[in-house]
Amino acid sequence: MSGFPGMQPPHREDGVTCLCVADVQITDRKIGRSIDQRAGTQSSGSAKVQLMRMVGHVRQKGLDIPEATPIVQDKISTGIAGLF
Repeated sequence: MSGFPGMQPPHREDGVTCLCVADVQITDRKIGRSIDQRAGTQSSGSAKVQLMRMVGHVRQKGLDIPEATPIVQDKISTGIAGLF
């Protein structure tokens, strides 16, 4: 890797990086609904929708996907829970 004269290339870290990117949609609506309104439908104007992208990662030597999955899931769920 070349750079400016006299500069050292960045240190290369050993290990595996597992990364998960999740698109999250949170819909906030009123708890009460009329009897004839179905659970899956939204009434216009009462629902507040938030869209966001959450990223969770872990870097470790000798890491495999089954070991990294619960760690990344925990990081993403903690990020979502922190919004409330």
